[in-house]
Amino acid sequence: MLASKLKTMVSISQKDYMKAIFGPLCEVAGRNDLLPKLKTAPLPKERSKGQYTLLKCLRAVEAEPALLLGDSFVFMFTDGVKEYFCVQIEGLSDRARNVLSESMQRNFCHEVLLDEAVFMFIAVNVRGINRIRSEYMATAAAENELDIIGDDVQYVGHEFYHVVELFKEIAVFEIDKNSLLSGSNNTFMANCLCMEISEYRSTKISASIIGVMRDLWRIKNIDQERIHMALTSSHWSHIFLEMYKFIEAAFYLPWMIALKEMINVEAGGLFLFQKCWNAKEIESICKLFEMIPDEIVRTKSILTVKCFKELDAEGGRSAFGRRVYRIRNQSVHRFDRDYNETLSIDGSEWEIIIKYVIDIVIHLYEKYAHELSCDVANNVEA
Repeated sequence: MLASKLKTMVSISQKDYMKAIFGPLCEVAGRNDLLPKLKTAPLPKERSKGQYTLLKCLRAVEAEPALLLGDSFVFMFTDGVKEYFCVQIEGLSDRARNVLSESMQRNFCHEVLLDEAVFMFIAVNVRGINRIRSEYMATAAAENELDIIGDDVQYVGHEFYHVVELFKEIAVFEIDKNSLLSGSNNTFMANCLCMEISEYRSTKISASIIGVMRDLWRIKNIDQERIHMALTSSHWSHIFLEMYKFIEAAFYLPWMIALKEMINVEAGGLFLFQKCWNAKEIESICKLFEMIPDEIVRTKSILTVKCFKELDAEGGRSAFGRRVYRIRNQSVHRFDRDYNETLSIDGSEWEIIIKYVIDIVIHLYEKYAHELSCDVANNVEA
């Protein structure tokens, strides 16, 4: 349940809120001595009570926001009844903003106003990541914003709308209970946004890769962190390795299925793996590829890649597994002790290989969901 994942809320004082809001500005201006004097202007009575009540109810789903490219982030929270997420949209093109709005509507999320309580909550919980705008990063500009508390005027506090303008722009969305995003976490949400908005992901990740990555993202119990690291990586080899790790995590599968058949148990493969597995990497990947249909292993696209072309004549699907494993070793170690020659892979070929690996992973994790899931680990009768 969502409630079980919520970050425990420690007591936060008014001083903490003001430090989170004005601290970045004071630091740029070199005037931390002004922090005790800075405050936000009082709200009208008709709003004050409601905003104070809301602020006390807000809780973070996770302590840490998920980072996006473009110096952005996504952060999920709840008021105890409804779920929300905020995302930094500073610098997004008009086209990207439209895509964001349309994609969130398709996912049953709608934008809501950034009100006082939510802004203060975000300021404290995303401190250091929720940054002030670039125009206030100059000392003179920061000092100018602080001059308002001079002795020549009666300082009652910075108006809310002006305080919001100091920070990079944030959009807030309410998540409908019927949304796929409901009950998720920051990483799952970040992956959704990366797949929808090209400005939030690596320039290496094309729409073609997104087409297969989206199917992977939807698989239950898939490791969302690996997807996120792939989507935000600037290196082909790192993207490949994150996807390869899914295959590596399934190395035990053929051995455990054979063991299950031998001893006639209903336990999931993961349960047996945790009890008795010792890795045999090259043998395992060969056996895994032998379990995958020929039309997925021996695709027309992968056979256009230089280092895979020769495999078509070799016949066995295990040869493709060995080649993927060799690319893995070359990417991790920068050499392969079993081969003197380094495989040459260019940018367009990396894209084909990565899509190929994702398709392999999707097949394995969908067909063998029972074996690769933690859900059945504790549901075994002696």
